[in-house]
Amino acid sequence: MSVCDALSIYAHNTMESRQAGAPMRELINKNAERFGQAPKEFFTEGPGNALRDLADSIVEDAYTRPVFSGKALQKRIIADFENEWYMACYKAGKD
Repeated sequence: MSVCDALSIYAHNTMESRQAGAPMRELINKNAERFGQAPKEFFTEGPGNALRDLADSIVEDAYTRPVFSGKALQKRIIADFENEWYMACYKAGKD
């Protein structure tokens, strides 16, 4: 699996949670569990911090988008969000 594949799957899962009504706090806290318990402001430079920053950025982006009703529309919004993040990664040469 490529970096962009993994990133787009994370984006998909994040937007799926957003559309299901999960609180942003839950997703940010899961990122803290994955990449370190300390609040971001206490982190020093390192690869774990870069991954957490990226994961948090995806969550932040998802939560700037509205929640839609209707499964078909939600599926399209989730797919679009996943594709946007894949495209950004691909264009950045991360794949």
